[in-house]
Amino acid sequence: MMNKLILVSTIFLFNSMAFSQWAFNEVANNLQLSATLSVEIVNEKVIVGGVCGTTASQIDHLNMIQSTDAGQTWAQPHTSTIGSEYLYTRNLHFFDDQVGLATCTAYPGYYAESSDDQFIIKTVDGGVTWNSVYQKDASHGFEAMSAMEFFDGTNGIVAGHFDDAGWFDIQPWMAVTSNGGDSWTDINLPAAMDGKEIKGMDIEGNAAYILLQDGYDYVDINNSLSFYVYKSTDLGQTWTQISTMPFPQEYAIEDVLDGSSATDIDFGSADVGYICFAEAKHKSYVYKTTDGGNTWSDIQAPLNSVSGHANLDFNDIHFTSANEGFVAAGNYCDENACYRGYGVIYTADGGANWTVIGYDPNASFSFTKVDYDPTVGVGYIVGSGITSTNGRVFKLEHPNAGQEELDEIEFDMYPNPSNGVVYIDGLPEGEIVEILSLDGKKIKDVHSLNGSLEIVLDNGIYLVRSGSATKKLTVTK
Repeated sequence: MMNKLILVSTIFLFNSMAFSQWAFNEVANNLQLSATLSVEIVNEKVIVGGVCGTTASQIDHLNMIQSTDAGQTWAQPHTSTIGSEYLYTRNLHFFDDQVGLATCTAYPGYYAESSDDQFIIKTVDGGVTWNSVYQKDASHGFEAMSAMEFFDGTNGIVAGHFDDAGWFDIQPWMAVTSNGGDSWTDINLPAAMDGKEIKGMDIEGNAAYILLQDGYDYVDINNSLSFYVYKSTDLGQTWTQISTMPFPQEYAIEDVLDGSSATDIDFGSADVGYICFAEAKHKSYVYKTTDGGNTWSDIQAPLNSVSGHANLDFNDIHFTSANEGFVAAGNYCDENACYRGYGVIYTADGGANWTVIGYDPNASFSFTKVDYDPTVGVGYIVGSGITSTNGRVFKLEHPNAGQEELDEIEFDMYPNPSNGVVYIDGLPEGEIVEILSLDGKKIKDVHSLNGSLEIVLDNGIYLVRSGSATKKLTVTK
């Protein structure tokens, strides 16, 4: 049976020449958006949302732009029913090219940092008009609705955090919908989440994952900082903590309150997921799990080594499968000040190797969000500037993506467990088989001869991958 969805990751995984063929071009700038913070690809349409400009023309308009011609031209046709307020668009979710949702913060008249009403708004006409379907008032100082994800066309979750009494009383918050976002119900979160900031959320199959980190109060009292992963398997109604770890070791305690943060979580499969971090004045990180979020380990990412003093924050991570993914980066600090600058990196092998697609530590804008459609090999990455018209949109393309179909490979491997020698049959001539550790790091590649392989391995547990198929192998001598 032909499997189109495995095309991109398989091509990139086995063709090292493909790494240099990415096209990375700016397709929109000088926007009436000082920061583009969200991007959604739906069929031929691309929708981008962000922070308002500073002109009167922004009033009564959502801070969104859209393109219907692959990024060649952009328009800002959106109007809302909220009125007389600047609307800061943070999260987007479209079910199709007509029906979609967004989360917005209302800024009455001009910029404000928090303490403003939060809205969930919905469109049924492709984003031309929007209506409020949920409002969270500003009796608490809201940081933002941090994330919005859906299991399917009806069930979804929105999450964020607020401060009851300033930055030192952080409380997480969550609501769920079972009717496609037409109405939302607040839910009670575990008491153990109190005092923690919600930094990201992802849904893979019927499981939802949420990323939190210690709030200011805990850090101030304990002089330490940890991140936490919670999981729900009942559409967000109840949550269980599955892992916790301290922040990466290079974090300096004196800098903990100076921009250091877990920034996003994304699962590429039921078992394999990733977290990215932004660490002020040091380096940023990507952590990986291969056991469904129970344990996490650091995997290296190249901007730490190529950027010199400009160790860019990793702001967003987006994986289309267990192995293929992107990190959007930007902003960094030294002992004197903080700066913009941007970067975008790509991996086709679960973080064992990375490609720098774009990088400029001296740019006047940073990257905040990336979305990618592997079926056509096209993605968009959006950036945040300083001035009122310094929002940016870049397009990612790969010329090989979507041009051919590959058979899904199913191979035989025996004996398993093995005493050190393992045989693999059923491979195409010349097929490359990857041997990886359990945390997804590549150990070696082996080419098949006449569709068969004999591999000798030391004691251990391995992942053996060919095409879209991956099998676990135990070696005991």
